[in-house]
Amino acid sequence: MMDGGGHFVASLLFAFSSQQIYWNLTSKRTLVMEYAEGNFVSDREYFIKAKIDTAELCNRIEQMYSEMIFLSGTVHCDPHPGNILVKKNGRDFNIVLLDHGLLTVSTLT
Repeated sequence: MMDGGGHFVASLLFAFSSQQIYWNLTSKRTLVMEYAEGNFVSDREYFIKAKIDTAELCNRIEQMYSEMIFLSGTVHCDPHPGNILVKKNGRDFNIVLLDHGLLTVSTLT
């Protein structure tokens, strides 16, 4: 589910974010979003160095997608590892989803 500013609204108990969409620069062929910092979810060396618990990361990603699909009905249609960033935030971490060009709302919820 999106709010008026183009950000996802989720009921997750942990940090999750998406980028601001710049609608005034976006066309039918180009999606323009704010820059997001983080490391790809496939960067195992980063998780070791940053002391990020990969089991917890997997649990949070699973929870994030489950809530998006089954509770809010939002489906991110391009969920490959290149579209998921992880950013250390103090003792915790944030998950950032990229590329919302393929996004739909399920009619099954």
